[in-house]
Amino acid sequence: MKVHRKLFISLMKKSNVGFRFIAKELGLTAYELARMLAVGEEFDYAQSATLMAMFGAEEMLPVIDWEGINVRCPI
Repeated sequence: MKVHRKLFISLMKKSNVGFRFIAKELGLTAYELARMLAVGEEFDYAQSATLMAMFGAEEMLPVIDWEGINVRCPI
């Protein structure tokens, strides 16, 4: 799953979840997570499921880069 970096960071701030906490839950270091977001790298299936569980599907819907994963109409 690819995410829009700015929207993901704003979701983190809105939810009061720390960057290092998310990185730890995803099994990454803070540097690796920052690099993934900067480059636009995809999260794997387990990481995507963890993010969905943390924030909920409704909150993640606008954050996901649907065009980046080749989906034209997500709903």
